[in-house]
Amino acid sequence: MRCGDVTNAKSVFDRSTKKALPMYGAMMKGYIKNNSAKKAIDLFKEIKDPDEIAITLVCNACAQLATEKELNLLRTISSKIPNSFYSNPYVLTSLIDGFMRCGDVTC
Repeated sequence: MRCGDVTNAKSVFDRSTKKALPMYGAMMKGYIKNNSAKKAIDLFKEIKDPDEIAITLVCNACAQLATEKELNLLRTISSKIPNSFYSNPYVLTSLIDGFMRCGDVTC
């Protein structure tokens, strides 16, 4: 989605019968880069078992919107992610950035 063609990217994504995590990640990243963070968050909610990349992307989407609703989502995500994700500096950085941009400086 580097060219900003969200419509065609979504069409390809929707036609896929077997959606893998990298496909979700590509769509989420495209939504975020094209100022559609809410769509990225909605897509994240469809993922049954998100990986570290999906967690990082949804944190970035929350940081972009920076509302109380997204702050609450970040709190929920941070309380539910596996402990092993806390050793990933990308996950930690995106969580910290999301909390700070949403106004939670006590994180």
